[in-house]
Amino acid sequence: MYSYYTDTYFYTATINKWQRLLDNDEHKQIIIDSLKFCVQKERIQLHGFVIMPNHIHLLVTLTDKETQEAFQRDFLKFTSHPKIATEKQKPLQSL
Repeated sequence: MYSYYTDTYFYTATINKWQRLLDNDEHKQIIIDSLKFCVQKERIQLHGFVIMPNHIHLLVTLTDKETQEAFQRDFLKFTSHPKIATEKQKPLQSL
């Protein structure tokens, strides 16, 4: 099925309190896997992205069936859930 791409956005997402959670390559891979999924499902056309230690930048074009709010909601949901699961598996550290 052919999707028509319409609106292009420069999108930035920051991590709560600017924590440096994306220093870890496993956490970066969660972002990359989520972007690959969105491209494969023809939800977005990805023009470029940058992963910084505490935020990301995306340049995406949304399909005609995708809204900016839905993309943002789903992308943040899909990238935060694996991160939470990863953190829950780690032993608690002493303060």
